[in-house]
Order: sequence, then C-alpha cells, then structure tokens
Amino acid sequence: MSRSSRTLELEEVKRKVQESLTEDVDSARAEGIRATPQEGVTPVADPPSTAAAATQKLTDACNSTASEIENAGKAVVEVANRIAAETDALAELLRRHGASITTKIEHFTEMTKQIGASVQAVRADLGDSNAN
Repeated sequence: MSRSSRTLELEEVKRKVQESLTEDVDSARAEGIRATPQEGVTPVADPPSTAAAATQKLTDACNSTASEIENAGKAVVEVANRIAAETDALAELLRRHGASITTKIEHFTEMTKQIGASVQAVRADLGDSNAN
C-alpha cells in the first residue's frame, strides 16, 4: 500500500469520525432525555455506530501499517545478513587467492634464481672453452 493511499484512507477515516460524532450529537439532541431503566423502559441495544466502525477501520489501518513496517524491517535485516555472508565469503576467497599468488611468486622467484645461476654457469663454461 502506498503512502499516498494510506494518507487518503486516514483523511477518510478522520472525516467519517467527525461526521459520526456530529450525527451522534444531533440525534441525542433530537431524542431529548431518554427514559432510564428505573422508569420501566427497557433500554434497546444500539447498533454499532459509525464512530465505532471508523475507529475500528483506523485501528485496522494502524495494525496493517505496523505489520508492513515490521515486515520491511525483517526484510532489511535478511538482506543485510545475506550481504554480510557474501562479504565474508569474498574476503575468505581473497585471502586464499592472496596466499596462492604469494606461493606462486615465491616459486617463480626461486626458478628465476636457478635459471640465472644456470645461465651464469653456462657462460662460465663457454668462456672457459673459448679461452682454450
């Protein structure tokens, strides 16, 4: 439910509550003083008033909005937890790749030293054989 439709609903509820209160006051004035049970008149149960219906609608709207807010909060927490899990996995992957790259660089450096030593040995042998 969008924010503007909730605002419109709230305005409608406010309007209905005001109308209902006005109607209740007007009907009470028109009826005058009601007879009390002591005078032998049995009170008649009033049907639910529009004010009660309007307040119920307002309560329902509040409860619905509260549920939506709660669900949105839970969804945000779930997304945040998934992001945290992904960043943890990426960090671990980066650590493993970093260690692997370090090992490969060390191996390459060792091989380069061996090749350099071999080249120097070959040059030394060639230099010795050219001198003879």
